[in-house]
Amino acid sequence: MAVQTARLDAQIAEAPLEWALYLRRGYLLGLHGERRGALDDLGRAQALAPQSPRIYALRGELRLAWGEPREALVEVKQWLAREPRAGRALLLASRCLFLLGEAHGAAQSMDRGLALLAHPSPDDFLERAELHVQLGDIARAVAGLDAGLVRLGGSIALERRALQLEIRAARYEAALARLDGLCTNSGGNLSYALRRAEVLEYMGDLSAAKTAFGAAASKAGDLPPAKRATRAHQQLATRIRAGLKRCAPESNHLSHPVSHP
Repeated sequence: MAVQTARLDAQIAEAPLEWALYLRRGYLLGLHGERRGALDDLGRAQALAPQSPRIYALRGELRLAWGEPREALVEVKQWLAREPRAGRALLLASRCLFLLGEAHGAAQSMDRGLALLAHPSPDDFLERAELHVQLGDIARAVAGLDAGLVRLGGSIALERRALQLEIRAARYEAALARLDGLCTNSGGNLSYALRRAEVLEYMGDLSAAKTAFGAAASKAGDLPPAKRATRAHQQLATRIRAGLKRCAPESNHLSHPVSHP
């Protein structure tokens, strides 16, 4: 940080009326815990460019990072007053509202913000899903992830989270349908094949589960030796063997059920 601030110090000395330099230095100071210096620089930037939404945006981010959601929300409102269709401002407002105990308002702000973003990221949709999970609405969380998949044109991170939530909610048919698509699109990924077997086991279809575990075991055996030697593969192989054991006719399955993620 010292090199960056020294460079900004020199630039400000040459152009003391350039508000963006104070903004950059203030944000940098704030990220490194130098609160007073950050607020001083952001105040100077505001005095030079009082209508710039960027000042309120960065000050809001810093206030939230400092654990001040109420003060951050004040900054966000100023940002929105100058830029009413700022999707990122609404996402920041959502985080503030959630920390202030206004979860439903946070969800509404998140929905509005995502709708306005020109280029949302997978993390944006994951954040919204977790908000709905906190509200106890897994169905809406999954629906939001699926909407994100359509909008982004696909995302493994969103698919995996949606799958986890469907299994948690015991929506096994939906989980199987998702896994079938993942297996097809991934060329028969071993972890998805194993997950499919486990979902069949959750459903109580031990015959189908045993067949699926067997198929996963065959797939695992066909992998190159170098890949079979990895820790990740060995963990999958352990789960496959455990699944086959649970689904064996002599196994007391109800005494040792596979646990959900």
